[in-house]
Amino acid sequence: MSSQWVDYEADGEAMRGYHVSVDGQSRGAVLVVPEAPGLGPMPQRRANMLGELGYDAFVVDLYGDALFTGYGEVARPLMDKMMSTPGLLLERVRCGLHALRTLSTAPPERQFAIGYCLGGTGVLELARSGADVAGVAAFHGILQPLSSVEPSGAMPKILVCIGRCDPLIPIEQATAFTEEMERASANYQLLLMGSGVGHAFTNPDIVGERKVPGFGFDEIADARAWQALQNFIEEPKAKAGTA
Repeated sequence: MSSQWVDYEADGEAMRGYHVSVDGQSRGAVLVVPEAPGLGPMPQRRANMLGELGYDAFVVDLYGDALFTGYGEVARPLMDKMMSTPGLLLERVRCGLHALRTLSTAPPERQFAIGYCLGGTGVLELARSGADVAGVAAFHGILQPLSSVEPSGAMPKILVCIGRCDPLIPIEQATAFTEEMERASANYQLLLMGSGVGHAFTNPDIVGERKVPGFGFDEIADARAWQALQNFIEEPKAKAGTA
């Protein structure tokens, strides 16, 4: 496989995504939407892992110029703007998906979108919009919708992986999400990680002084979530409304 940086546009702004392509025929294409700090080592690592599995992958640039803020407070105002500006996060994800589609020949039924933290919220918004992709997977992303509009029409299948002790995703939010999905007759699954698993459990870079209560890497939970993703993208296509 090979990797390269790719320039594209979103809302007239210059963006720079990270693209991984496999040698020969790919098994599909996967859009990777980063966590709140942006296009850092973690989403690039996930794209490389997908490439090793035989999938083309493209990491979305959330803020422009492949910005990565690091794991401090610098990311907070950027994340707040992304969450509070109607349609902004969804549009950034859609522009990334368009860029992926210019780079990969995989058909929509073999295209997926995965996201971490803020990116997890983004891919769920993509699913709610009825995007023409096979499925989306959200890891420790906020589950509540960014608008009051109920999903309409067929949604792609959905995988959600969250920690039971995530302070940003209380169990009431998870319950509300399942109720939303039931109303939409969605094909979804929710994997709840227990035993003290909190936010950002997929990211080994959040350790030591960067780790705060309720946040941090969990090796077992991360391995389980990654296996769940592989099962999710490799399973035969299911009919809408079936698990």
